[in-house]
Amino acid sequence: MKKNIIIGVGMQSVYLLASFGIRTLFIHTLGEVYVGMDRLFSNILTLLSFAELGIGEAIIFQLYKPVVQKNYDKARDFLLFYRKIYRWIGSLIFILGLCLVPYIMSLSLLGEAGDVEVGLIFILYVANTSLSYFFTYRKALFLVQQQEYINVLYKQGSFLVQAVLQGIYLYMTHDLIGFLVIQILCTFLFNLFQSMYAYRKFPEYLKGRPNPLEKLEIRAIVENVKGIVLYMASGALVFGTESIFITYFLGLQMTGIYSNYTLIFSAVVSILARAMRGLLGSLGQMNAKNDLEQSYRVFNKLYLVIGIVYSVIGLMLFFIINPFIGLWIGDSFILPQYVVLVLVIQFFINGMQYPAYSYRTTLGLYTNGRLSPVALIFIYGVLSVLLIPRIGVAGSALSMFAARLCTTTWVDPYLVFHDFFKRKSGRFIWRHYGIITLCIMLLSLLTIIIW
Repeated sequence: MKKNIIIGVGMQSVYLLASFGIRTLFIHTLGEVYVGMDRLFSNILTLLSFAELGIGEAIIFQLYKPVVQKNYDKARDFLLFYRKIYRWIGSLIFILGLCLVPYIMSLSLLGEAGDVEVGLIFILYVANTSLSYFFTYRKALFLVQQQEYINVLYKQGSFLVQAVLQGIYLYMTHDLIGFLVIQILCTFLFNLFQSMYAYRKFPEYLKGRPNPLEKLEIRAIVENVKGIVLYMASGALVFGTESIFITYFLGLQMTGIYSNYTLIFSAVVSILARAMRGLLGSLGQMNAKNDLEQSYRVFNKLYLVIGIVYSVIGLMLFFIINPFIGLWIGDSFILPQYVVLVLVIQFFINGMQYPAYSYRTTLGLYTNGRLSPVALIFIYGVLSVLLIPRIGVAGSALSMFAARLCTTTWVDPYLVFHDFFKRKSGRFIWRHYGIITLCIMLLSLLTIIIW
């Protein structure tokens, strides 16, 4: 577990530096419009990935028990079922993406003369996204076997090679199409290498013909998928529509400027999430043993550590992000401090939700509480339409954390306490909201002082 965390944080930190290097070169060679287009296409592809939502999480949850019991045949059956489904999903995403090309070209993002170029660029984004689904199923073995660091090494190693090649190419040519072709080649080759390594490392889980899953097993997957789709769809819809809302109300240039901030927050979150993801295999195996007392103690320790980490890092981001943006790409890209305030609060709320979210994920607790994501999507959409035209980009982040406060912030811990720990959740939830309130008051006071 320590190896997962140390390697995860280390590689993700290197990934962060490489990402900033590529983003800096991207901005200076291609400009804000291309940065905004990159963000917009990434969001659209997030929406296309609805076809995947829930299936992977549901099948990985089913893997923990046979892996703990060393039931190789049953684990293989789930994995190869996973492969079959994901190949269909990858194909579906590519087809849906191709269907959207005429609409993307009609937006005239680069003017009528650049419509064909925009269409080709979007196809390359779609191809890179759909390609990864054909290799995903074998990576699940590293997670459930508590060897997530291998996934990290391959993923971030691939990105570093890709970043160097893309950086050289972009500096020499200022050409986005070749930049994306390099990305596709690196995605394919490194996924292929990792898939081959998984087969050599875990042949007992992958060799042989699979047996059809039993009706009860498929029914369990379907029931979990129903809950997971709604849960994960909320995050995908929010992420997928954020740039669309901002572009519609404020323009593509503002989308590009705002994306620099979201890049920084996403990079920090990815480092922390990578460290936490290294715990998922251990949590999954521990929870599969059904030792409630041990699981409860670990949950409280995890919550305390997460609270300290996100509080410290949130304060650091609050003070340094605008000076960093100014040094990095110039004062013209700086947004008001109140935007930073809202982004930091959103960062803190999302982070504090992680302990309950990680337990809910490894326990497969998605059937109950499945309507809370529907409420989250609705609240976010309504607030975004109302707030973004009035207060600018801060309206998007404000809509997000308000929607979470009303829904998943209390639903996740309630389900974990009620359905797994068999304890009352009220005291924990009130304390949770109290900590969030103190955070908001402190940051608001600091914003007033700075202004």
